[in-house]
Amino acid sequence: MLDTTRRKAAVLIPARELGGSAYGAKIDCVFVTPWARSVAEATRALRRSGIRVHHADTIERARAMLGLTGAKVLLAEASFRDGNWQDAVALSEEFAPPVSVVVVTTVVDERFWITLIENGAYDLVPRPFSSIEFARIVENAYSHAWAVRGVHRSGTA
Repeated sequence: MLDTTRRKAAVLIPARELGGSAYGAKIDCVFVTPWARSVAEATRALRRSGIRVHHADTIERARAMLGLTGAKVLLAEASFRDGNWQDAVALSEEFAPPVSVVVVTTVVDERFWITLIENGAYDLVPRPFSSIEFARIVENAYSHAWAVRGVHRSGTA
């Protein structure tokens, strides 16, 4: 009999086992938003988790910052100066493997969340930020990016 529990556990490795997260680890994420205040709020909310937030005020700067930092998570406002969350998803797909996109918004409704997920975003983080929940979502997005990386390397889908 095939033990599928062990197999599933091996696919999505906790971020702390990948050298990131859970208090003291190094996860980098890029936050594309025109508002420095949003970055400061995110940085404060994620401070204890060891997650570092890098600011990009445009999609082009986000592209450069993702390349520079090697970040596997892209936080994106639902809309920003030169685009929206869909542009962030498109940007994430330029990287191999794709970067996980987490949309940050004050408007939370089930239909919007489903639309995000169906169109390539990893998840949504509502404002105001809950430090524990925000860190959990970013850690899971980071783990997801590594799991996708393994799929890309092995050539399986």
